[in-house]
Amino acid sequence: KILQSDAPLEWLTDDCQLHGFHWRAGAKRDTVGIWIWGEPIMIEAASGEMYAVLLMDTQGTFDNTSTYQQCLTIFALSTIISCVQIYNVVDNIQEDSLQHLSLFVEYGKLAMTEARQFGKPFQNLVFCVRDFKNPEEYGYGEEGGEKFLEQVLKTLRKTN
Repeated sequence: KILQSDAPLEWLTDDCQLHGFHWRAGAKRDTVGIWIWGEPIMIEAASGEMYAVLLMDTQGTFDNTSTYQQCLTIFALSTIISCVQIYNVVDNIQEDSLQHLSLFVEYGKLAMTEARQFGKPFQNLVFCVRDFKNPEEYGYGEEGGEKFLEQVLKTLRKTN
């Protein structure tokens, strides 16, 4: 059961356009900094416990208008305040994406050494590979994604 403002939220089956975060297609970035949805979405777990979910959108990293420091700061801040971090990549998980992720994690760890009272950082990391090109070899979803990530990491270990 999913609620927003105490009303059922049926966005997966609804044909109307969603409103909230602005987005558009194209090469130029749309989001600058970090945006957080203004109202929690309440989700009831199978146990009956209710969870408040806040959606967050961040600007892309390593574009031609952001500095290296800005990219690190945005990723570190979003990771520190998130229970689930979705790392969105295009087409494939490349070695440079994993190197950036490693750097972001180290940066976040440094920031958290002073702030342990805020809880455990880096609770869940999910890769979102959009426009994936090999669904025949690795199926969509968690199982196919885990097999694909395992293969990527195995290949990287061999080359390093």
